[in-house]
Amino acid sequence: MVNPASVAARCLLRVQPRELPVDPRLMLCFCRGTYVYTYEQALRAKVRPEMLSFLGEKLSAATLNDPCPANFSRRVVVYLPDADPVRLRFSLAHELGHIALKHRGFERPGQKTSRREEQEADDFARWLLMPPALVRGIWRERGVLYAEQLTAVFGVSLREALQSENLPPPDPETDRYLCEFLLEEAMHRIPARVPPGWHPVEERDPG
Repeated sequence: MVNPASVAARCLLRVQPRELPVDPRLMLCFCRGTYVYTYEQALRAKVRPEMLSFLGEKLSAATLNDPCPANFSRRVVVYLPDADPVRLRFSLAHELGHIALKHRGFERPGQKTSRREEQEADDFARWLLMPPALVRGIWRERGVLYAEQLTAVFGVSLREALQSENLPPPDPETDRYLCEFLLEEAMHRIPARVPPGWHPVEERDPG
């Protein structure tokens, strides 16, 4: 059974970003056969306009399997650069998840992704942007953690930060290495002051 959190951790280890929050747009550039365009760049690259019509208020990024004039298909990730940064970061990570998890709609043009695949891509995006190894590392260092601190460190929404209470099980093959090159950066970004009303989070048993 596919484990989106483990796949996300391995993607991070492959690219080894040195700054937080993670930028999935740059990570998409490592995907073979994948082009990353803004809406305007997609038009200039002759992506058919009707394929871009669904981008808007409810959708800030999407992946297209677009036939090129040169008679081959390209996978194109198109995004709206003026969209809310937090929402856009998650949307791009979601699209990267479909590719990394080899979902059928992204491996075979014309097929749609299933509800299960959409959920897997969401899970991938969540744990790519907010790696469980780093969340646990911050807990170990500080002893207490607030969701708003996680939003500041990882650039995720409060809704996603609250999911840190439901971390997937530890992965001994990746956790130590992720902490080696990103935990110090995470600790530098965490706000020390905790205003009233912030939401404390507690790790629950993943079993």
